[in-house]
Amino acid sequence: GRGTDIKLDAEVRKLGGLHVIVTELHESKRIDRQLIGRCARQGDRGSYECLLSIDDEIAATYANKIYYTLAKNAFRLKLPVARTLATRCLHNGQKSAEKRNSSLREELLRADEKQDTALAFTGRFS
Repeated sequence: GRGTDIKLDAEVRKLGGLHVIVTELHESKRIDRQLIGRCARQGDRGSYECLLSIDDEIAATYANKIYYTLAKNAFRLKLPVARTLATRCLHNGQKSAEKRNSSLREELLRADEKQDTALAFTGRFS
């Protein structure tokens, strides 16, 4: 990561600043945006690019299986639509992972609230 205390030297600044290369997606778009945001801090210029694979864990684990199979076959057959299918597959997988994680957090919150309520009735009264 790049903290606010790191200053770019003149040569890096002249070349356009830091360049972030994204090689995999995370289960949250927020994390991806934070990492991409590292390229331009404190008013410095920067850039980024995404070099992703259809074999990314997010796509393989969370994407719609039909999209995933279509995208992999499109690449294997070198079809022009392969890149579009892969992009949709990766975004679909990330969205599914975010939804799953949100549901897990809600479930955990409900369990905590239920436990708090149960514990309130088990204490001793003075």
